[in-house]
Amino acid sequence: MKHKSQTLLELKLKELDRLKSEALAHMRRLNVLKVHYMDWFDRRHKTFIEALQYIDFKFPQCLSLNATTIGNFRTGYKAAKALSQREVSLEKCASLLEDYLGFWDRLVELNKQGQCVHKKICDYRDGVAEMKDPQLNDMVHHLQQRLNIELRDDFNFTSVQGTSSDLFAYRVALQDPQYQKLVAFIPHLLRTSTQILCNKMSLEKE
Repeated sequence: MKHKSQTLLELKLKELDRLKSEALAHMRRLNVLKVHYMDWFDRRHKTFIEALQYIDFKFPQCLSLNATTIGNFRTGYKAAKALSQREVSLEKCASLLEDYLGFWDRLVELNKQGQCVHKKICDYRDGVAEMKDPQLNDMVHHLQQRLNIELRDDFNFTSVQGTSSDLFAYRVALQDPQYQKLVAFIPHLLRTSTQILCNKMSLEKE
């Protein structure tokens, strides 16, 4: 009986090690995306804003000044992409919009992966012992629900608070303040994703 208990304990410890490895691997993927976005922002944010301004001015039917969701932005990109076949000046603009959507799509996929990691952690925790701090689990669930909502194409990203002091928002404000929320949205989501993962790793330790 004692030998069996030790074996079960060893299996649980190995499972915990695997979960830790998965969580750390996911954290690295989030950090890679953050680094890529910051690098792109440093190199291209001025031309990105100029592209948006150009499209708004010359082709307002593509991208409305009132675009407040990623869905609107995606529709504008598709229209600019289609028009670029006739308007050469739109080709580079469409490419810059595509860059931004590439980051968005990578983040959506990472969120799906993160939810899989979270489910494994919760299943492991439920199979071992009752939580010492149920409020921590509630907070993780709340953050995940908020993140899922904010990652919807129809979410109004201008409603997000607390991004005006970001370096991203500040630097864009000097060029054109109406695009602050758009540029700061992905860093905001990355911060939430990282916060969720850090709390998930705390759940592992309980």
